[in-house]
Amino acid sequence: MNALPKAIPGRKSEVFLDKEPVTIVIPTHNRRDLVYEAILSVQAQTHEQWKLIVVDDHSSDGTIEYLDETIEDPRISIVPLTEGRGGQKARNLGLELSKSEYVVFLDSDDMLAPDCLERRLTEIRKSPDLDFVVFQAGLFDDVPGDTDLMWNYDSGEDVLERMLRMDQPWQTNCFLWKRESLVRIGAWDETLRRAQDLELQIRAVARGLSWKWFPVIDCFVRQPSKDRVSIGSTIGQLDEKLTHLDRIDRTQEVLEASGLFSGDHRTLLAGNYFWLSTGLASTYGRRHALNVWKRGWEYGVLEPDKFFPGLGYLVFQGTAFEHPFVYWIGKYWPNQMFAFIRPFFKKTPRSYNQKFGELLTRDINPFSSIRMVQDGPIKFLFSKLSRAFSRGPKSPPSGSQPR
Repeated sequence: MNALPKAIPGRKSEVFLDKEPVTIVIPTHNRRDLVYEAILSVQAQTHEQWKLIVVDDHSSDGTIEYLDETIEDPRISIVPLTEGRGGQKARNLGLELSKSEYVVFLDSDDMLAPDCLERRLTEIRKSPDLDFVVFQAGLFDDVPGDTDLMWNYDSGEDVLERMLRMDQPWQTNCFLWKRESLVRIGAWDETLRRAQDLELQIRAVARGLSWKWFPVIDCFVRQPSKDRVSIGSTIGQLDEKLTHLDRIDRTQEVLEASGLFSGDHRTLLAGNYFWLSTGLASTYGRRHALNVWKRGWEYGVLEPDKFFPGLGYLVFQGTAFEHPFVYWIGKYWPNQMFAFIRPFFKKTPRSYNQKFGELLTRDINPFSSIRMVQDGPIKFLFSKLSRAFSRGPKSPPSGSQPR
């Protein structure tokens, strides 16, 4: 974690001397008006015993001046950083400054429901052995409740496996963490440039923290807008894609340290390499795709029966030579190799029922539906030859004269 800042605004420095049961940490960068709305949602809580730490990541839009003029609540502290450090470093700083038993992280463009803290504290106090409780998030455009969507839903599947295939069931705002538990597992990884929340959630579950998920919406996530910029989101498109490698590396380290790097978990992680490689091949060319795929082999994620067919497919994709590799992948690769974000991620209606839940499709090998894989290579080749000969000679173009 970072060292404490040298100076904190004088009239709010007393915040760190008291100890309330829960501290809310909001990192922000150039979101002056939106962070104010987030702060108002905290002030509206039915549970009034809280502390709020707003860590400003070197904003240039007057956030500090605006909040200093408008916020007079002694429970709130504004911590300005003199240089941009990124969202995860800002969160860790807020965590270090907090003195509470519990902590909530709230993104600066999102909001809490009025009974959020009261509900979460009530539930975690019922089971003192819990390291965190997690609730559901609703999505909104301008005002909470203006859409009928929520972040994701409980499909009944293994949570760790869902996260390994990038089907993220939880959002950052949804947690109430026991502070000592979060510190014990290392809090936010400051070396990652993307997917820090997903990596932290994987680490928390893999490390064996005790938790409980409640299917109740008690916070709201603002849907993306091209006019808003996330903290640290200045990475180019290709570099942004490649940052997934850092997440995959950290995940592998956590799985190995927890004794979970085997079976389906290893295959799902290998599926991340296939997802990233094929995406790079279609957009940025084979060179980047092959480098990523070879990295999966070098790091011990890809086994021979995955690496060599995948390598052949990436090399010959789009040519006639891809067919034997397509056949092998479609015939012999397990469904877990095809990691993807579920179609209900950020698209689940709040009023979903069991019938909607049954629409969830499990991982499916898309290559298995290719006709060559279904028929077998010999039958497929024979049918192609038969169709070619049955057509007969091509007719000359209309208007042309025979010579």
